[in-house]
Amino acid sequence: MAQNEQFAESITRKLMQFDVGQNNKFYAYPQSVDKTLVEIKNCLDKAGGKPKDCALTDFSVSAKGTAKPEYIITYDENPNTILVVECKRNKKDHVSIDLSHPQKYAVDGVLYYTKYLKDKFNVIAVAVSGTKVDDYSANAYYWKQGELSYTELEKTKDILLSPINYLNLLESKKLVKKFSVEEIKQLANKYNNIMRELNIIPQERIMFIASCLLALQNDFFAKTYNMSADNSALVETLITNVEIVLKNNKIPDKKIQQICANARLIKNYQKMLELSPHKAGSLIYFLKQLELVIIPMINDSNSHQDALGIFYHEFIKYTAGNAGNELGIVLTPEHLCDFMCEVANLNINDTVIDIACGTGSFLVSAMKHLIAKATNVEQIKKIKDMQLYGVEFQPNIYSIAITNMILRGDGQSNIYNEDCFKFIVPNHVNFSVGLLNPPYSQKSEVELNFVKKMLDLLTPRGIGVVVVPMSCAIGTKFKEERKSLFANHTLKAVFSMPDDIFYPVGTNVCVMVWEAHIPHDSTSSTFFGYYKDDGFIKKKNLGRVDFNNKWKSIKEEWLYLYRKNQEVTGKTALKCITANDEWLCEAYMDTDYSNLTYKNFEQTIRDFLSYQIRYRDIIQIQNNIGKVTNNIDMHNWHTFVVGEIFQCETTKHLIIDDMLSGEVPFISRTANNNGVECFVDMDISKQIEGNCITIGAEGRYAFYQTESFVTGVKVYTLRHKKLNKYNAMFICTILNQEVFRYSYGRARIINLIKLEKITLPANSQNEPDWEYMEKYIKLLPYGDCV
Repeated sequence: MAQNEQFAESITRKLMQFDVGQNNKFYAYPQSVDKTLVEIKNCLDKAGGKPKDCALTDFSVSAKGTAKPEYIITYDENPNTILVVECKRNKKDHVSIDLSHPQKYAVDGVLYYTKYLKDKFNVIAVAVSGTKVDDYSANAYYWKQGELSYTELEKTKDILLSPINYLNLLESKKLVKKFSVEEIKQLANKYNNIMRELNIIPQERIMFIASCLLALQNDFFAKTYNMSADNSALVETLITNVEIVLKNNKIPDKKIQQICANARLIKNYQKMLELSPHKAGSLIYFLKQLELVIIPMINDSNSHQDALGIFYHEFIKYTAGNAGNELGIVLTPEHLCDFMCEVANLNINDTVIDIACGTGSFLVSAMKHLIAKATNVEQIKKIKDMQLYGVEFQPNIYSIAITNMILRGDGQSNIYNEDCFKFIVPNHVNFSVGLLNPPYSQKSEVELNFVKKMLDLLTPRGIGVVVVPMSCAIGTKFKEERKSLFANHTLKAVFSMPDDIFYPVGTNVCVMVWEAHIPHDSTSSTFFGYYKDDGFIKKKNLGRVDFNNKWKSIKEEWLYLYRKNQEVTGKTALKCITANDEWLCEAYMDTDYSNLTYKNFEQTIRDFLSYQIRYRDIIQIQNNIGKVTNNIDMHNWHTFVVGEIFQCETTKHLIIDDMLSGEVPFISRTANNNGVECFVDMDISKQIEGNCITIGAEGRYAFYQTESFVTGVKVYTLRHKKLNKYNAMFICTILNQEVFRYSYGRARIINLIKLEKITLPANSQNEPDWEYMEKYIKLLPYGDCV
């Protein structure tokens, strides 16, 4: 078989989501079937090899051999129905005009096999041509056992379903497809490009998708839209069905009119309406794509993903200028929503509120967690009808949230389109859990005001779990808001989250856990978690993904440490805090030196020497054969406070643009090149004496400076009379073990540097052993060349 045809088969398996052999509820046979499947084998033997020419009604012509479709699939629970697949590598070989060339064309070939197989089975016939995931042709047919003719499954043209979904489609059952972030993003990009060509502006694209999804919730519309030959009439029918669905879900009339107004915008999409009904980009095209590809993924009960949220996020990336940021939200990653629901420890009777619900990510995740605890249909109905509430201020995003919850079967859709600060708890509703990712950098309200409002809405001892910028926890801002929170509510825990968890948005965040209406007791400890590594990595076109499947075990460890209130070096801390203190693990957690080896010190030496070789007058360096090869014995090491052993000062900064190029190092907040950004010409009176350690606030790393220098803003020096270039290499290595405590949102400023606790070798007087540190460095490779 040609390699390209094998690739076509591979693409087919990927798009139809099956493997060769046993799958869930069906078995896929490649090119042949088991001899025990006598009736299938007899039918294929009768068909023989595919002839070059043979009319579909002609049973007299066949070639030598046995018929060998690419795949035959049998259903475990429906033995009377089989699915047969035929693949071709070229799209031009997909179908002939008269269906009479089975050897050359995919459609002709699969129908040739089917006309024999239908004697004994109901046959679903699928023809696929092409070798690209985003560029292939596909047709599907159903030939009922014993019938003279087949039926084309027109909706599925150029869309491949899973084997089970073809069966579900025929039986009018709900389609379910495994959720794929990769596929959702690819489809969002594909739809976005098509809508751009149709001159649909970015702000309206997600509303168009939402309108289509709402209309498809009406069973009659979903069954009949494909029959429409008049695009304008179809738009009117769609708008009518959006209104019907919203009324059935008890959405207020005012909001129904608002959402229907968005649907009516479709009337203005002239280029779309001018397309023939079944052409790519037509209204029917989008309805088919959403019904057969997107909604089945939303129906995936194993996924907590907010598919509409991902669509929104992808579409907004293409909005011109800053309009995208002004329009919307920062999409909360699904695994973060899931983690926060787990932290909240939802029980079957909890009622959940999100006062800035966006597209509904938290509510989707909470629904999944609550339903997983249900034991009967009545409990599930109660969860959907009465236990999930959201508030969203922006009308368009409110419409998306409404759509999201209706798609998830939320019979009440308790989403309110209003200012959350004016929101009043409905009668007879008691919110026991709040989940929140507040709008960031709002001019009118800071993030902690959203937190307080949410907590105020909860019942006494209700649990609020929020994700907020790190600036809310550092303590230098929002002092009055912090005092107000502590006066009324208890801060149970704070987790420092991965720096890039909201990638590609650059926001450093932490997750806070609050207990409502219990004033904070500063004599009781708060749990702090340094949860910076969630196992996710960045992949092209996918963003951050759990590529190595680490998240499950990492999440379990995080939850275990929190629930057991365990203090673990390098991971967690317990601390009694006040409203004025810092609320981050980085401020209290002990440094983990367990992985510190001679290689860390050796790397500091190498980095320093590479800078010297590149920029200063170093003629030759000879490698000292290192005598230190074992791990470090830290029994005689003691903990010291940096500000108590070093003279720590803020340098007088200069403006780099005001200086000419020269020979004096200009130290900035860079984390590279020994802290040197460039070399400038500067009078000696303005130079800062060398033989000291420098640290840049956002640069975070410590570097030793041998010679005089000048600095930019927020660069600090550490000095000691016994400091020299050898023990400085040792000290810098230890200081750089503290880098984990700092990030762009938490800079390494002078006040924090002074409070740092570092562990160093100590002499008999319990002072830093400067002599030992010098000797240790000299014993390392290249150490005596410093």
